[in-house]
Order: sequence, then C-alpha cells, then structure tokens
Amino acid sequence: MVGAVVGICAAPFTGGTSLGLVAASGGLGYAGGKLLEATGLVDNSSDDNSNQIMESWKIQNEQWKTLMEANRAEVERLRQERADKEKKIKNNNDEVARLNSIINNPHSTEEEKKNAKKRIVLLEDDNKKLKKDLAKIIKDIEEKSKTPPAPSKPWSFPKLSLVDKVLLASGTVLIIYLLIPDKKK
Repeated sequence: MVGAVVGICAAPFTGGTSLGLVAASGGLGYAGGKLLEATGLVDNSSDDNSNQIMESWKIQNEQWKTLMEANRAEVERLRQERADKEKKIKNNNDEVARLNSIINNPHSTEEEKKNAKKRIVLLEDDNKKLKKDLAKIIKDIEEKSKTPPAPSKPWSFPKLSLVDKVLLASGTVLIIYLLIPDKKK
C-alpha cells in the first residue's frame, strides 16, 4: 500500500516507470508472501502469542481487582474493630473514673472500696491488652492500605496480516530503489 502510494506520487518524476515497478513489486511481493507462507518459512504465530499475552494480562488484571476488593474489605473490617476497641477503652476509662469516685467518697463502706480497687485493677489490665491490640490493628491497617501497583499492560506490535507485511516490504524496496541515484546519465 505504501509502495503503491510512493510509486504513484513518483510517476511524474520518473517518467511513469515507477508505476510499472509498483505493479511488479506489489504482485511479486504478494506472490512471494503466499509462497513463503505455503512453505512454512513465515510464522504467523506472533498473533497467537499476542493474544495469549493479552489474555494473561486480562487474567492478572482481574486477579489484581479481586485482591484490591479483598484488601478494601479487610481494611474496613479492621477499622470497625479498631473503633470497637477504642469505644471499649473509653468505656473502661469511664468505669475507672466512676470507681475512683466510689473510693474517694467518704460515705462508701470499706467493702465497696475494696471491690472498686479490685475492679479498677481488672479494667486497667484490660485496657493495656486492648491498647496492644489497637496498636497491632493500626499497623495492619497501614500495611493493608498500601495498594500494590496494577499489572502494566503489555506492549505489542500492531497486528498486520501477511499481505500488509509484504506490501510494506515491497514499498520499502521501491523507496530504496527510487532513492539510489541513477548513474547512466
């Protein structure tokens, strides 16, 4: 196709000889390409490889999307768990404050003060455990929030039929022929 266009454009400058060359090179290129294809010297499996590469990329892209959805769901679950633990720590702190007021109340009995102190120790121990869990959850959220890069789309050559390849080659030969200076003059 390219050779034909160049030959037609060059016809006025070459006295029409390029038109004959276009016809000959196009016909010879097409026949030569068919001959190479029939003998098995030309391999058209590159299109199959390109299709396989694209299918592989599509599968990787779907797996990445599934992984990202799972990560988002896990991060949301961890955030809810963090909120629950923070709420429990706040409730424990409120309970400790209430128990401290019982201990500091001069009208409370010794039995009430003794039970309040025991309960404060249990609540503070529970808070320490919750804070450790909370630190681990925050670390997990930060780790899960990092998104891995999406698989990059593979680069592939445009799909050309054998005829297109042969026409490009014959056009290139014609252009080279036309660019070589004629020494007969």
